[in-house]
Amino acid sequence: DSLWYSTYIGGTGNDVGAAIAVAPNGTVVIAGYTSSEDFPMLGNGVQTSNRGGFEAIVMQVDTTLATESVRYTSYFGGASTDVATGIAVTPGNQVYLSGYTMSADFPTAGDAPQLEYGGGGDAFLVRFDLNKPGLDALDFGTYLGGTDTDLSYGLRRDSTGRLYLVGYTMSTDFPVTESAFQRDKNGEADLFLTRFDVASNGSVGINYSTFLGGNATDIGYGLAVDNAGRVAISGYTYSTNFPLAGNSHQPALGGGYDAFVSVLNVNQSGAAGLIYSTYFGGPATEVGYGVAFDNRGNLALAGVTTSLDGIVAGTSPAQQN
Repeated sequence: DSLWYSTYIGGTGNDVGAAIAVAPNGTVVIAGYTSSEDFPMLGNGVQTSNRGGFEAIVMQVDTTLATESVRYTSYFGGASTDVATGIAVTPGNQVYLSGYTMSADFPTAGDAPQLEYGGGGDAFLVRFDLNKPGLDALDFGTYLGGTDTDLSYGLRRDSTGRLYLVGYTMSTDFPVTESAFQRDKNGEADLFLTRFDVASNGSVGINYSTFLGGNATDIGYGLAVDNAGRVAISGYTYSTNFPLAGNSHQPALGGGYDAFVSVLNVNQSGAAGLIYSTYFGGPATEVGYGVAFDNRGNLALAGVTTSLDGIVAGTSPAQQN
């Protein structure tokens, strides 16, 4: 009796749900990607056909309905690979979708900060107004990236309506702001954090953008934002000199690669912006996939490990040694 709602949705190809959000009206909005050319479409979406390869998808589901619970479906992308990895919903039923694209013809719209494809794969951020029909629902769309590979894995919206994207970049010319903690790429790939402001007229612009990384590869996956302007990022790093700050739990790389958690105050410029950062791992490998603030400002980190020791702590009866 505890299972209230469950359904399949997909076509004859591969269909992946990558992110989920609950709208203020109680509906569930899902982002992902599909290779199916027959993914179920209702005809009310911005794009009703797969333009090529894997295509991003967004759908809205009313889980209070036993039948006809899917309220909105749309493909979204260009002629190449387009993957949606993040989603956020506003009180006005606007949906922000983020991810990455290999399409030079990815749909852009509105007063976008980057209308042209940088190359090698770019992150993207788009906004749909689900109160509007068909193509009219797309009121903003932008690339985010330089001339090499730039992939976004996480999206969060804070209480003021600002949008935060996290991922990684191999581009030395990835767009960063004057206030960035780190203005130059240090390793083969550095994670990036970018904040977008939404103006009263609906236009969206980059307010803060920074690299964060050391001398090797650093990938950002998880993202959390609190009401004090702090942004927590989790992921993994190969770098022996990953930027650390505060009273780090673990001040050195423990194995082949370690998880990390870093906290930035993006209202502070330069080095002052990094207020806490630590490695987390044992002698083998760890990846941090999710991070969250609790109501006291503490952090929770979740991920995977192959280490047989160096991870477990505390006295919880549920822990596995």
